[in-house]
Amino acid sequence: MVSAGRYIDMLALNDAHIAKYGQVDTKSKMQDSKTDMNYVLARRPNIIVGFLQSASLLANQCQAEMHGDRSRMMHDVVSNPIFQHEYVLVANGPYQEDSQAVFLRADYLKRLAAPELVGIPIAKTILASPDCQ
Repeated sequence: MVSAGRYIDMLALNDAHIAKYGQVDTKSKMQDSKTDMNYVLARRPNIIVGFLQSASLLANQCQAEMHGDRSRMMHDVVSNPIFQHEYVLVANGPYQEDSQAVFLRADYLKRLAAPELVGIPIAKTILASPDCQ
């Protein structure tokens, strides 16, 4: 069961706009990476789960994944002004493995009224550094 809230598949394979206008990263070996991340972020999803290592982000280390198979998608996410200004990295997410990071829209985190969740503004993380993009 999906909880209440706005969301979109990050690969947006179920979205008519992406199906028609999305771009495939020609440098990727993955065939499922058709995206339009500016469109996705303009829809302001409450939750974004990214292919980034949470422990590395929390240690302010650049991400190797940003230069891998999903590099275009990840670059388009982290360089987007909406992401940079409106989202937070969940520092204490339920990370069972280090291959993902959870980001919430800051206003959504406030509405959740979940004081146990710690959000770090993207501007205060390594993702705001042009050297890592």
